[in-house]
Formats: sequence, C-alpha cells, structure tokens
Amino acid sequence: MPDRGRHTDPSGNGRDEVSRFVLSRRGFLKGAAGAGALATVGALAGCRKGKDGSAGLMVSSSNLVTTDDFEEAWFDDVLSCDVDVELDAGTMAWGIDDQYALLMRTGEGAHPLNTLGLFNLQTGNDSSLLDQAIGADEGFDIYEARASSNLLLWTEVNYATYDWRVYCAPLDSSMGMGSETLYDQGPADFTPPLLCACGSQAVWTVSPNEEGAHAKDGSVVKARSLTEGGDRQLANPRGYLLAIPERSEGVVTTVTRADTDSTNYQLLAQRPESGEVVSQVIMPPSVRPMDAILLDGRFAFQIEASFSSNSAIAQMGTYFDMGDGKYLRINRVPSCTPALHKGWFIAKSSKSTLCIDPAGKRYVVVDAPSHSLGHGDYLATSGACERFLVYSTVTNENDTTQRHVQARVYSFK
Repeated sequence: MPDRGRHTDPSGNGRDEVSRFVLSRRGFLKGAAGAGALATVGALAGCRKGKDGSAGLMVSSSNLVTTDDFEEAWFDDVLSCDVDVELDAGTMAWGIDDQYALLMRTGEGAHPLNTLGLFNLQTGNDSSLLDQAIGADEGFDIYEARASSNLLLWTEVNYATYDWRVYCAPLDSSMGMGSETLYDQGPADFTPPLLCACGSQAVWTVSPNEEGAHAKDGSVVKARSLTEGGDRQLANPRGYLLAIPERSEGVVTTVTRADTDSTNYQLLAQRPESGEVVSQVIMPPSVRPMDAILLDGRFAFQIEASFSSNSAIAQMGTYFDMGDGKYLRINRVPSCTPALHKGWFIAKSSKSTLCIDPAGKRYVVVDAPSHSLGHGDYLATSGACERFLVYSTVTNENDTTQRHVQARVYSFK
C-alpha cells in the first residue's frame, strides 16, 4: 500500500521524524497488508500538444521568478504574532477557517490511538471534539480527519483487518458536533481515503491498493453534502490518486492522471457541489505534482523530485502561477500546502515559513522557534486566509527529552 500523504511530521515524538504520523500509518498498513466537463479556455493557456498527442504546460526558464531578486521586508512592518501557545507533544493541526483549526492529538495509551479537538486561532484555547473512534468497540481507531466551518470528516481504520470507514458529522455555529453518519467503508484492498472538507461538502477518495485484488481498478473522487442521501463522483481518474484533495474558496483541487497518450498528470479544480470544472492544467509528460491548490484562480503546486522535461516547472520546489505567464518558484523540498492572503503567498521553506509579495518584490521570513525538531515549522493553514497557523515540536532547553508543540498564529497588518 503506497504512502498517499505528503506532510512532514512536526511531532518529533519518536514515531517517524522524516515522515509525519499519517505517512507512518500508511507505511504500517503497507507492510501488513502486503472529469466530464470541459475546462475554461483561460485555464488551458500555456498548454500545448506534444508529438505523441500528449499535452503539457510549457514554461521557459526565463519565466521563473525567485526571491533572489526580492527584498526582505521588516517582519514588524508586515506581520504580527497574535497567539503563541504550547500544545501537547504529538499534536497535529489543519486549518478550518480564520477562527478555528482541527487538532489530532495522540491518546494516553494504545486506545484511543488518536483524538480530535479544536484550536481557537483568536484565543489560543483548545477543546475536545471526538474522544475516540465511533467503531472503537470493534477495534477501529481515528486515522485521518479534516473539517470546514460546517462539517467534520474523518476516517477510522481497524489495524487488525485493515478495513476502513468514512464518517461525517455536522458542526454548528459554535463548532458543536452533531450526530455522525457513515459515508463510506471498504476493505484492505482499497487504501484509506484522502479527505477534504469544503463548506457543506465532504470530499474523499477511493483508490485501490496496488497490491490488492482490485489493483487494476480505477480510482474515484467522491463528494456528498450534509443534506444529500448519497454520494456523487467528481472524477474517475486512471490509476492511483497521488495527492490529498485541497480546498480554497469553495473549490477543490485534485491531482490525477490525464487522458493523454503519454503519462501526464493534471491539476483539476472543481466545485464539489456540482462537479463543474473551474480550472484545469495538464503537466508536462511524467512531471508528477504531489500537491496542488487553486488560489485566486491560479494554481499553486508542489513537486518533490526533479524530472527530465523541456518545461522549467519540472524541478523540485513549490510553484505559483503569477497570472502573467510567470511562475514563482521556491527552491526547497516542499511539505505543506501553501496559502494566500491578498496577494501574499505563504509557503513552507526549509524550517521556516515565507510570506512573499510578488507584486511588491518583497518577502518576510517567519522563523521556527529555537530547539525545533525535524523540519521545523509546519504550515497548518492552506488556501485563502486572513491569518495563518504554524506549529513545530520544540525540546526543553534544559531537558531534550521533554517536548511540546509550539503553535503560533500570525496576521497581516
């Protein structure tokens, strides 16, 4: 079973300091288990047909922009740190909106393995949301989760049978959790779904285990609203799904195999309630993004390895379409989905976080705290935002065996 996640682990809790806990769980499962609408014309600008009938986004090296020619701005002129608090070691977070983030916390023992909670970006307070898996009595544990302002979506896995289930529950205006509904379930022949919560729409993937009985089957991207009685297919791509679906401003972006003669991958942005294609870009042959998101109508995507291609966007790094034919590139190993605040592009760079103003040719560095472990800060916020959350595992200066997660919230002035 292949690793489908792509976030580094900020926990530093001894499980796996190279890959985050989700990757560890997927690796554990592996060892044990042995678009219908047309894209808009503007979205396909820059693509061309190859000799073999494939299509690809061709970008020249002269159209790549880096921060080398930008000026570093004073931090205090651009940002303010509104919250700086300690959370329990092993905690991970994903942004919900500009007020809350979803927390996954490790249990005190083997059961429950994980619990879910909320983090208030304005006050720094955290609270409980789900204390154990719905199927805990049957041997299930919480495996992955995402949330929007309207719903909580999570998967549970039975580590004895490798069966999985997808649950969804509504969230009220005070982020109180309603009754859960079982949205999907499957055996070990299919990998645990990748999740995305977008408004009132739950989005998840069903992809075959490469070593299972359904290895030759295609994948499916499903969606369902809180008021629907069944799910819909957003996409039915060839092969295996590569990236977690990402949401921003009511649009969900997936990375799938394109229907071309050669091996091409595409960035596909859709409205989950209707399946309408908002934007689509086909990558150069063999170039495989690990992550993509539509920000203000333009794609940002990440490539974790370099590929041989005539296009300049085939090298490792984080890219953002600047809208004028040029692409901003951060030449660092990517790990976190980027965000955007009124023209400021926010992305992980090594241990730090960069806030880049391409129009003003300036940037600000958000440094990770002293004594941060592993890859430093993790950017928990993605998509359009007013404020953003970063966190990292920090050791005690006088006792390196003592660790906690340092969470900070920043806003733009």
